Parts: sequence; C-alpha cells; structure tokens
Amino acid sequence: MVNGRLPALFRVGPSLATLDRDYARAGRVDSAAPVQARHQVAVAAPPGQVFALITDVAGWPRWFPAVEGVELSPGPLRPGSEFRWRNGKNRIRSTVATLIPGQEISWTGVCSGARAVRRHLLTETADGGTLLTVEESMSGLLLTLFYDSDRLQRATGAWLEALQAIAERGWRDGFQPGQSGSSVPA
Repeated sequence: MVNGRLPALFRVGPSLATLDRDYARAGRVDSAAPVQARHQVAVAAPPGQVFALITDVAGWPRWFPAVEGVELSPGPLRPGSEFRWRNGKNRIRSTVATLIPGQEISWTGVCSGARAVRRHLLTETADGGTLLTVEESMSGLLLTLFYDSDRLQRATGAWLEALQAIAERGWRDGFQPGQSGSSVPA
C-alpha cells in the first residue's frame, strides 16, 4: 500500500493563485487533491441567517470554540479579503475568493504548507430553510502523513453541527452575527 500512497504524499497541488482563479472562483474544489471532503446539512433557518454566521469570520469563536485568534483585513468582507485564524494548533491564512450573499462563500487557505479550497453553498429549501453544502480539497507535500480525507470529513461535520445549532437556535442568548464587524453588509 505504500506505493499507492506515494503520489498523494508528494502532491504539492496548484499554487494559491491557481486555486483562487481556476478552482474557488470557478465554483469547484481540486478533485485531484489527496485530501477531500464534502458534507451537507439541512438547517432550519433561512439562507440569509446561515450566510451571516459564516461571513461573520471574527464571530466564529463564539459558536465554534476550536477557532481562535481571528484577524481580518480592514473593511467589509469581499473577494480578496484576507483573514488569519487558528483551528486548534493550526495557523491558517485564508483569502475570500467568491462571495454571493445568501448563496456562496468560498476561500483559499494555506496552513503549514498545505493549500486548500473551501466552498460553502447555500440553497433555500421549500420550507424556507437552508441546504448547506461544504466542499474542501487540500494538497501539500507530505500532507497525507498526518492528515487524510476521513479527518477532514470529521472536522467539516463538527463545523456544520455547530453552525446548524447556532443558526437553528435563532441566536438565543443575545447572539447576533455581525457584532464583530466582519460580516457582509446587507
């Protein structure tokens, strides 16, 4: 099995500029990446509310405690906006690629040499809720020695469970997206 893992182990993947232009902005992840995840969840909240939570980057630690140390470029979130954050021990630098209010936010990111594309797609359901799909691909030299698709799938599932819970709670306990100032203007 070692021989089957060698190509994945040494796959660096496209540059960040290529991931941004040819993948995230083109509405896709890198299907050749050795680490990939796709997860879907039905959220009993309108797409605008779910989108507000996702785009309030500075507010992520309030509902997903694994995220810390969020730093944003000044101004409203838009394509080209950069943000830095920690997820556990991992320091991540991300750049927004696509931002369509209520429908999609995608970004590229780099962490310890690994490069990723992450897409959040929101579709309004017949009952006014949201079908939220998250796709992510990651490549990087030696990445598969310590990270794989199963682990990414679990991490994506945990993110979606927390997002679903806060969105469906209707921001009880005074939670309102945008209080941190990083969300997209209405």
